[in-house]
Amino acid sequence: MKAAADDTLREVRSKLTDTKKALQLMTDLQKLRQVRKEMAEKKGLYVRHDVDKNFETRLSSMVDLLTRQNETYETEKDLLEVMLETEQQETEERQQEEQLRRLAAREQRVERRIRRVLFGHDGELTRTPPAGQFAPSFVCHMFCY
Repeated sequence: MKAAADDTLREVRSKLTDTKKALQLMTDLQKLRQVRKEMAEKKGLYVRHDVDKNFETRLSSMVDLLTRQNETYETEKDLLEVMLETEQQETEERQQEEQLRRLAAREQRVERRIRRVLFGHDGELTRTPPAGQFAPSFVCHMFCY
């Protein structure tokens, strides 16, 4: 999933760059048209008002479209970054939990080894003595007479 999100994020960033370049191109085109229009006016040539209005309308609609696309791509980029960050945090948490489980298992093995060395084969302390060690008859002979 991470690889797919990375690929999608790469594509979105590329689209963002493309839309920003296109917006810059539209701005430059508008400036160029204005400069050429002023040069033509100095020569005594004038652009018809309806042609000028048509150009401005089309340029404005293209800029609006690119701006909306840019906003959409920004939102998508933010969502993908949050998703990747969340996935990274979850991966780190799983790794920490796994490391804690390994550490706990290691501590248990060390503790069992210590008990085996200190208390014998099974390593567990027993509350009652083994069956034959203090038989009831022996206890009775010791304390009953």
